[in-house]
Amino acid sequence: MLKYLVSAAILATLPLGALAHEFAAEGIKIDHPWARPTVTTRQPAAVFFHLDNKGEADDRLISAEVPEAVAGSAEIHTTLNDEGIMRMRRLADGIAIPAGEEVPVAPGGHHIMLFDLTEPLSEGMRFPVTLTFEQAGDVEVEVVVETPEEGNDPVDHSQH
Repeated sequence: MLKYLVSAAILATLPLGALAHEFAAEGIKIDHPWARPTVTTRQPAAVFFHLDNKGEADDRLISAEVPEAVAGSAEIHTTLNDEGIMRMRRLADGIAIPAGEEVPVAPGGHHIMLFDLTEPLSEGMRFPVTLTFEQAGDVEVEVVVETPEEGNDPVDHSQH
């Protein structure tokens, strides 16, 4: 009984955005889509989540779309280390998700870039993003804006 009370007390202290939320379609699980707060609309934002292909066929994330009320465009990007300098590059072919494997879309790696924000992203804000997969089709997810935990700082995208 004490174990359950301690667990409940810990959960009660977490911010609502810290509680995981997940989405799924055709064997693809998308876990906890999130973005960090931004200061201005000129600063691009990055969306992160975790992909898990529980299906028997390979799939690929081929595009992302965000409502015009949130941003002007969304693109799939990755982070590359270019002789010690971290650079962002658009992935025209998307992100491969092999059958039975997990693919992080996380700070320092693959991510969805949002350009031309209509307003800064603020803590607790939520907005939809439609992810399009070759096999699983369109999946609308809800992105939560939250400050990352210490030690999990996203890469600075302001130099994009």
